[in-house]
Amino acid sequence: MSIRSYLEACVFVGETERAHHFLLSQHRVRSRRKHLNTDVYNIMMKVWAKKGVLNQIGRVFILLEEAGLKPNLGSYCAALECMGRSFNCSPKIVTRCLNQMEKDGLYVDDVFSQCVFRQDERDMVLRAVHIVRPDYHPSLNANTNQSSPALVQDYYSQKEDHHYPRLDFTQMELQERFKHQLSIEQACTVTINSVEAAKPVTENMGKMVKAQ
Repeated sequence: MSIRSYLEACVFVGETERAHHFLLSQHRVRSRRKHLNTDVYNIMMKVWAKKGVLNQIGRVFILLEEAGLKPNLGSYCAALECMGRSFNCSPKIVTRCLNQMEKDGLYVDDVFSQCVFRQDERDMVLRAVHIVRPDYHPSLNANTNQSSPALVQDYYSQKEDHHYPRLDFTQMELQERFKHQLSIEQACTVTINSVEAAKPVTENMGKMVKAQ
């Protein structure tokens, strides 16, 4: 299981602290940092964004810098979402974030046209931008890279017993399967059925066995 998959599995089953400490453990060992990229750090940024914990977002940005990585659109999207959820967020913080984005060659319009939003994420990002740019409106871009329409995402995420597209599992069933997979990974053992045992005994095989 890759670092990214493990983090995503932990987050999916609600093991936020486990995911946080695991990322830190990988970051602290320089030889393991080569397996980390910005998107891996963004996994935790998205978690803290949902919780509105801005100081944790700042710490992840520091980790990115220590690892010699640059924040991408996903990083800034998570930061702005977090600011939008913080009703007492200072305009100075939002301005600093937007200025840093532009220094990195990224723009607010890019966030709205290239990032995938679920539920109220887009509204939170827009709320943060409006703190310092009240007249801002995202420009419409027909070439958006969003892989799934917001309406479809809302449909699947708001139904309590929803099934994911192309998967005949409910969210609860998926969570249970992730927990089971995590327990197997943590035990460092995997049990598989014997390939030989699965083969049917043919007539020729039976004769060979008797001949022995």
